[in-house]
Amino acid sequence: RNAKTNRCRKVETGSSITTPARIDPAKTAQQNILTMSTPLGWGIASFAVVGVLGYGLFEWRSEAMVAIGRMRNFFNSTK
Repeated sequence: RNAKTNRCRKVETGSSITTPARIDPAKTAQQNILTMSTPLGWGIASFAVVGVLGYGLFEWRSEAMVAIGRMRNFFNSTK
């Protein structure tokens, strides 16, 4: 997934360079910052991905725990 987005970004920068009339200063500055701090950017991106995945997993686990608890209570009540 990351490789794909990176490739798309490269294509974007290439097109912006070939068409100087459509250069957006803010965009180019942002891209320069991105290219300058690629390791930092990758670190933040990976951290964000891990955080989101971890949070999602945690949420799903808590939901599963609640569901299991309800099922246990149900089975205990039927016994």
